[in-house]
Amino acid sequence: MNVKRESPLEGVPDRYDGLAAILAAVILGWGFLYAIRPILGFITAVAVLSVYAVMRTADYAHAAMVVIAWLPVFVGLAGYGLPGVLTGGVLGALIYAIYTRTTN
Repeated sequence: MNVKRESPLEGVPDRYDGLAAILAAVILGWGFLYAIRPILGFITAVAVLSVYAVMRTADYAHAAMVVIAWLPVFVGLAGYGLPGVLTGGVLGALIYAIYTRTTN
């Protein structure tokens, strides 16, 4: 079934995809060079790119759910370091899996 969804960035030209990649590279560089926390830079860059990709293809609710799924990862990073990131990643993946199974 082909259902028309209204995407938040539906009318944005493809040339702005490069700007999202540059933003992710700047965030990654900030994490490595300035904050001296490479894991923070890497996770933030991946989060920005994944949220941007979902906003290009899905509706508002799906984009909001991806942002919510990234929250446990950042909370785990702030509180417990790498074990918290892994635990938050599993929790975020479960949140997203539950969302996708209940909406389809």
